[in-house]
Amino acid sequence: MSKPIDLLVTVSHRLVLITGIGTAHGLKLARSWAVEGHRVVGADVTDLDLPVRSGGSMSKALVAFYRIPKAHYPSRLLDVIHREKVDLWIPCSPKVSSIEDAMARQVVEGRTSCRCITLDTELAACFAHPDSFRQYVTKRGLPVLEYHKVQTRDSVHKILHRSPSKAYQISRATPTAKEKAMSLPRRTLSKTYTMVSEIQISKDRPWILQQQSRLGELFADLLVVCGHVQAIQIRLSDSDLSTRRDWRPEEALATSVHRLMQTLAAKGGVHLTGHLSVRLLVDEEFEPYSVRHAIYIAGCTSGARVVENLPYDVPCPIAGYTIINPFSTNFCPRRHFSRCFLAVFVVSPCTHDP
Repeated sequence: MSKPIDLLVTVSHRLVLITGIGTAHGLKLARSWAVEGHRVVGADVTDLDLPVRSGGSMSKALVAFYRIPKAHYPSRLLDVIHREKVDLWIPCSPKVSSIEDAMARQVVEGRTSCRCITLDTELAACFAHPDSFRQYVTKRGLPVLEYHKVQTRDSVHKILHRSPSKAYQISRATPTAKEKAMSLPRRTLSKTYTMVSEIQISKDRPWILQQQSRLGELFADLLVVCGHVQAIQIRLSDSDLSTRRDWRPEEALATSVHRLMQTLAAKGGVHLTGHLSVRLLVDEEFEPYSVRHAIYIAGCTSGARVVENLPYDVPCPIAGYTIINPFSTNFCPRRHFSRCFLAVFVVSPCTHDP
């Protein structure tokens, strides 16, 4: 298990390494650090060790630049961190997977005082696969999108009867290109029974019954440090955004998403640090005298690609990173952390909990 990242209230200037400086988000992040007075080293991960530099590598925000061949990623990364005496490493390179970054973190934190904004190997492997992530969320008692592999018609009816207010889609476990998922339940009970009776289902030919959303799909892009959400941006999926460009979340919905994401982060404990993009489905739950929003966790992406979606033209995300103290041994995540709430470019002031 990797060691937790220590926290500090007062922020001194750091030397920050950003890999993936050739990306737009990597360069934007570097400039944000430089504006705050920190020294920034940039690096690009390359497939071949060729003397070619990206545009970002020549930015005035950098004090140094390195090319790191992917074939020697952990060892060359460690060399740069030793040479430059790096305090904090933020991976932003799309050429490296979250698991590869996690393995590099294990090497770096095992041999230096540098801290890394990426998941450890255990969590990276867990979050990389839908089934293991679903089990992780379920085990921690969080609302997860229902996903069932059903082998009998009776099991389909039991699930529908257990959750009569929920909507589902059912499809073959290995559907053909022309087959479409069918919605359940139907408008009447007799129509539901008729549809289910026509499904050719067995142990050898299972079907997938998956919960569906009535109100749409959201993504929560997160910066998590030591089990605390330091920055969050809530956005629509790309398909919904094309038709709803002026969309902004209702305050109640945004608050509910933020609360759920903080719970997810806290359940990961002090070892959960990195960038996450959590897929959420929003549904309606009908109660005797009211209807309320219900938010379900449907999936997760971790690693460098998530950085692209966080806005770095505001000070809050940088403040979230800078609570990390690579030298302190006094670890107290409950007393000292910066909290920033960013919801579709609606930014509230940074605050410190007492």
